[in-house]
Amino acid sequence: QNIGNNPEKGWLPNPFGDEKITLRSYLNLFNFKANHRKTVVVDTDTGWKSLVTSANPHDGSSRHSNVALVVNGATAADVLQTEAAVAQMSGSSSPSLILGDFEKDVSKPQVQVLTEGAIYEAVLKLINTAKPKE
Repeated sequence: QNIGNNPEKGWLPNPFGDEKITLRSYLNLFNFKANHRKTVVVDTDTGWKSLVTSANPHDGSSRHSNVALVVNGATAADVLQTEAAVAQMSGSSSPSLILGDFEKDVSKPQVQVLTEGAIYEAVLKLINTAKPKE
């Protein structure tokens, strides 16, 4: 919750720039939420692939730890689906996908794409399938 700033006092050094900021602004950072994922989805000769990374190509993020993951098949299509809303907000659209049948290779690690809404649905499903004393 933003509680405002006193323009007369409480100014502190800004770790992100030259202008001073207030203690309340520092405290307001606890409410900051951001989506830092970067995604690329491509159609290759072996099927759909996606790169999901947290890397930022600018100096301000050079001290952060970053990770990346390449997924393929239906999971890559799920990544593309998560970006469809962003494309629509931007006045664009995402392509329709034609996917064949995929057999999961259970000998390899499995990945599931969960957005905020999907996390909510997955948690509800997990709760609803819980048995007594679980």
